[in-house]
Amino acid sequence: MQAFIEKARQDEREDGLKNALAAFYLKSATAAENSVEFFHKSFGEFLCAKRVAKSLEYLTEKTGKRRKTYVVSDEEFEWRVYDLFGYGNLTVEVVEYLMALLVKSQVDLVVLFERLHGFYLDWCDGKFIEATQETLPQKKGWQLQQWGIESGQRRVDIYTGLNVMILLFELHRYGRSQEGLREQLHFYPCGKPDSEDFEETKLLRTIGYGECLGNGAFVNTVGKFFRGSDLSDANFIGVKLVLADLSDANLSGANLIGANLIGADLSDANLSDANLSDANLSDADLSDANLSGANLSNANLSDAKWNNNTQWLNSINLHEAVGVSKELRQHPKFVAALVQSKSIRNDHDIMFG
Repeated sequence: MQAFIEKARQDEREDGLKNALAAFYLKSATAAENSVEFFHKSFGEFLCAKRVAKSLEYLTEKTGKRRKTYVVSDEEFEWRVYDLFGYGNLTVEVVEYLMALLVKSQVDLVVLFERLHGFYLDWCDGKFIEATQETLPQKKGWQLQQWGIESGQRRVDIYTGLNVMILLFELHRYGRSQEGLREQLHFYPCGKPDSEDFEETKLLRTIGYGECLGNGAFVNTVGKFFRGSDLSDANFIGVKLVLADLSDANLSGANLIGANLIGADLSDANLSDANLSDANLSDADLSDANLSGANLSNANLSDAKWNNNTQWLNSINLHEAVGVSKELRQHPKFVAALVQSKSIRNDHDIMFG
């Protein structure tokens, strides 16, 4: 981070930023030698985002007559990713600035996505942390220690991978708004369903790895960036996604048995055919959510938010959900779905004894 800031300061001076302005916003920190802290948080986040954007743009550049060879080799790319993202978690503000800068720039977003996605797959397989020689996480950890920042290689590895995942989610979300980029920027965290690359527990394992930083570390880092994501058919058994932003996410067919979704934003989410048995949906926002075919056996709906567009019809075992408010029980669409659920269960019991 310190390297970003110093370079950002130099770049901004070259762009004409007044030294007085820089002095107003920046000051030396006392916690670590030669470190810098910002008086104005938003300004600091913008400078950080600008440096990251320029670095990412460079990582997509190609050379040669046919411009098929990357200026930065795969090996060098891997180190630069750790150097960029190994210091800690990206904030929502930095990511917002970063995406705006990337879209405005001349960077090839498809190339960026492909390179980051390749890194993500290798990271998930443990390629970097399990290297037998000096590892990239170790190298970055040593660098941070020289700056007075205590961070071990596991911490560096986790933050790097999660930050790359965040960028892939954001590129995916941007791609959804661009007809020509929807397929090219489509991010499947577990691989595309029904393909050879699909691993339903890949994201589950990643969540578990992220928890090595502390209870709730994964959702605190990545949870704000799930909106609009494609998590279809993923295995989330027992995961903790408290307060996660899953609005407009595709969770169709996802296994959410026993998941902790307290306070999660599931508005406009596709939960069709998802298994929400024993899931805790208390205080979750289900406005405009599609629950058709979802299994709600013993799901906790205490204080869950909903609206007239919440699709309850065709859900399974809705009559077994707990914590249903009086107001919801009296809502016509919920009543119809409840009657249907009981009828299906009765028919099943008669047929199979």
